[in-house]
Amino acid sequence: MFRLFRVTVIGLLLGLALILVFINFNSVKERITDLISDFNRLPESFSLDNLLGGFEDSDQTIINDNGYTMKVMDDFSELVYFHEPSNSKSVNELCSTAKACINSGYFLESNYHAGLLTINGTKYVAIAPNDKQVTHVVKYKDGVLSFMPNSSYIYDVTSDFEFQAGPLILDNGLVRTDLINEAPNGNQSSFRSFIGLTKDGKVFIGISTKAVDLKTLAEELKTKLGEGLFAVNLDGGSSTSIYFEGSSLSSFGTSKILPNILMFK
Repeated sequence: MFRLFRVTVIGLLLGLALILVFINFNSVKERITDLISDFNRLPESFSLDNLLGGFEDSDQTIINDNGYTMKVMDDFSELVYFHEPSNSKSVNELCSTAKACINSGYFLESNYHAGLLTINGTKYVAIAPNDKQVTHVVKYKDGVLSFMPNSSYIYDVTSDFEFQAGPLILDNGLVRTDLINEAPNGNQSSFRSFIGLTKDGKVFIGISTKAVDLKTLAEELKTKLGEGLFAVNLDGGSSTSIYFEGSSLSSFGTSKILPNILMFK
């Protein structure tokens, strides 16, 4: 009789424990969803169950898949390089009138640009010709974006902007393992930001919000965007940030205050 009573009590206690676990789990799940909703980052179809598997944004041109967010930018008329070491505004504030923004060049502890920077013919920082990280110059002139190795750079006063970034990770579809291996952070796993050109010359931008090395990133870009790509690594890590107009779900890190931002208008 006592054994039966003890088994019954133990059964009731285990049942109660399972109920409490279930209630707490759902309570936590609901709370997390509420917190995310507070930041307006959830569409009506969102559920925590599909968070890790990727999601669709209302902007169907944005690719969101397995920690990668990217978009081919075929709807902008102007590309602006913002550089302000004393900037106190968030990415979200600065980009309120832009179609898209992404963090851009590396910067020093003082917030001044690391490596070459020219804007509208004014040279702010000279080129670092032998730097193994910022191996290329990103140039924008007359509506055309291009990449060139540091050794080929010639100062062009008529450019909209020129800045060093890198390393180059894709060169007409070829993964530049040589440059990646020589770069200080090339084989490290980190959040990433990048800019590139498709086979037909369209600009694309994106980020990885899971830590990856640059070889992995390059292969992922080929898988998602096709062959014949050119792509340059930007300042990622804690600087990783991307903004899309009207797409708060796909935007990331927009509360950050950064001295260097590329703005698509």
